[in-house]
Amino acid sequence: MGCGASIGPASDAQKQEMASKSCYECICVCVQRAVNRAIDEKCIKISAPTAEIEELRKASKKIRESAESLKSGSGEEAAEGGNNESKVAEGGVVASALGALGAVGQMASDLAGKAKDAVTAVATTATHATMTALADALDAPINKLDEQFSKVAVEVVTEKRVEIVGAYNAVLVNCEFYDAMKTVRGDDYDYAHCPKDRVSVQFMSVCKDNLMKQLSEAVMAEVEKSLVVNTWKQACEQFNACTKCVGSDAVIKLDICQYIVNAIFEQLTEEMKKCEEVVRADPSAADSKQPDTFKRVFSSEPLNSFHYKEFKDGKRSEGVV
Repeated sequence: MGCGASIGPASDAQKQEMASKSCYECICVCVQRAVNRAIDEKCIKISAPTAEIEELRKASKKIRESAESLKSGSGEEAAEGGNNESKVAEGGVVASALGALGAVGQMASDLAGKAKDAVTAVATTATHATMTALADALDAPINKLDEQFSKVAVEVVTEKRVEIVGAYNAVLVNCEFYDAMKTVRGDDYDYAHCPKDRVSVQFMSVCKDNLMKQLSEAVMAEVEKSLVVNTWKQACEQFNACTKCVGSDAVIKLDICQYIVNAIFEQLTEEMKKCEEVVRADPSAADSKQPDTFKRVFSSEPLNSFHYKEFKDGKRSEGVV
């Protein structure tokens, strides 16, 4: 009997085992590359929440409209007449906009002394000048928000690279890739037409909640130290003071730290998907610890019993490098 006579197709269980390990290695490679790209290319871009920032712009516009409405009659003197309560009431047309900030709550800006002074001034007298100053204090930082959010994200990933990789690895070692052959090669076992991010998508569908928990624990302390977070808290205090002075009970509420962690997670996930597409195109360059098995699984090549034996005899991978 020739030496090839005993070689037959790998069993479904053997294929599953090889494909599952290859999925595991694929995620290892993609996590490593995604984190490296985030640091080296600063590819993590976090935008300030679009809808909420638009609400802030609307609030600023209403404040300016109110300022113009106060600039009537005999001018500033007319607006300053009467007691403080009536003066603030004259500016009450902006209360709804400022109250909306309580529901908005997603802004991390560099509001400082000028904003604080503006809020104090409105609390004592609602004049054209004080209302305009308040609008200026609101407008100034809005366009800088995307840059601030992105900067802190890159800084966190850079500082906590080891912990981030560790968080992914802690989850990955317990992840089960169900029907791994279909995950790699597609429902019809047509590798060329399989979705290019399918391993990453399945990993997230199974492990997202646990991964988010691990990632939050890994980076939260670093996020909390950032300037963006501290200025966010200052902005909250100032806006809340402003809503109070115009008679609104609304307050700004947002866990800005968790917002940033969530955004980092989403950005790393997108980078992993892009990395998987590259891996699928050239699995031999994937830095796998079992390169022969890996490139066979990530292909259309039929898997046989010899491939399985080679896989079992080979070196196992043990987490993200």
